[in-house]
Amino acid sequence: MKPAAGGMDRMHPLTPLVKGVRSFWFVIAAISWQGFQQLGLTRGAMIVAAFGVLGLVWSWIGWYVTGYQVTDGELRIADGVLTRSRRTIPVARLQAVDVVRPLLARLLGLAELRLEVAGGSKTEAPLSYLTLHRARDLRRELLAASRPEAAAKDDGTEDAEPPAATPLVSVPARRLIAAQLITPQILFLPIAAAVTVWLFAIDPDLSVLGLAGVITAVAGILFQPVKEAFVNYGFTGSVTDDGLRIRHGLFEQRQQTLPLRRVTAVTIRTPLLWRPAGWVRAHVASAAYSTTNAGAEAFSGRSLLPVGTREEAAVITAAVLPGADIDGLVYRGLPRRAKWRVPLQWRFFGVCLTDDYYAVRSGRFSPSEAFIPYGRILSVRVTQGRWQRLLALATVHVDLAGGMSVSSAARHRPLSEAVPLARDLVRRSQETRRVPG
Repeated sequence: MKPAAGGMDRMHPLTPLVKGVRSFWFVIAAISWQGFQQLGLTRGAMIVAAFGVLGLVWSWIGWYVTGYQVTDGELRIADGVLTRSRRTIPVARLQAVDVVRPLLARLLGLAELRLEVAGGSKTEAPLSYLTLHRARDLRRELLAASRPEAAAKDDGTEDAEPPAATPLVSVPARRLIAAQLITPQILFLPIAAAVTVWLFAIDPDLSVLGLAGVITAVAGILFQPVKEAFVNYGFTGSVTDDGLRIRHGLFEQRQQTLPLRRVTAVTIRTPLLWRPAGWVRAHVASAAYSTTNAGAEAFSGRSLLPVGTREEAAVITAAVLPGADIDGLVYRGLPRRAKWRVPLQWRFFGVCLTDDYYAVRSGRFSPSEAFIPYGRILSVRVTQGRWQRLLALATVHVDLAGGMSVSSAARHRPLSEAVPLARDLVRRSQETRRVPG
């Protein structure tokens, strides 16, 4: 295969096919069912085919002018059709290199590398698509340049767990599906189905395309729980020498490794509808992953445990935050006067400081807890609202490394406690950063 300009390597020749197929779906979504009804199926299909072919041609041109190269401790990428760009990424800044395999790419034996760079606002320069073997080799090459000690321990068998990587948590498919069946969207399904039948009953002349539009709207409501089940299918979490290794996905398989030194916080939440079953959901926030990419990824506000028992959450949390004992904490609650500010929840707020991390809890109907290492605290603020001033209360805000969105504030604390608490957190944070290593 002829290399790209400048002696760079090209992506796999089937890359235009994988990317170009998306064009068909984009055009179908843009036309919508109403558009097909107005244009007619034949004309609509011709438009989809025409734009789909254009998409394939455009993808081929993009593939032809795109190249990458690892040299002199840098990853260099050249791309762009109308506007050419050349990016140079120092591999020393790489925080994580993930292997992602969408369904069509998997069927063709391809994979995508997604790179997270320190200080980046999004996933940087995804390399798509490469053969699975090449993706693994390139991942090891990048790790070797960024963390030689980590790459030396990478045996290259991405599909097989190393002997030391015994899964700490594994989510059975039955539990994952059951958890999604008791979400608000699924419980709304009978109402949505009844509305669809009612619409058809009052208007028997409703066309097939019109009925399809109604069904599509209902499907949109159910999209999130179905997506959660697909994304987290086969979820396993284990701790390796490199960090926390997460594997999951039914149609799009993902293999991600989170460096433990980059963990910012762990949160555990008990959704209201899961409480009778005793299930919780755990997430990990990490400075290794961009916040704009957090919504769709497994480390996104990232799943540490999509659904599991409290005991499983305790095990995986202790592995990510060594020494953490989430069930052995004694929280300091709020004074009785705080019920005038939060009448239904004041008994459920609490804060606890251990030797290694800061913990805060809140919520009556869907309780949540956050556990934050002192070394990840960037700043601490004390604020007072109008009603808090009348009640001599204050909120201690904790800002975290990486700009992560975590409910880390100690809300409605007595003013006499809030200021000393803030000073204590600042002191512990500074002392932790001064500790060697």
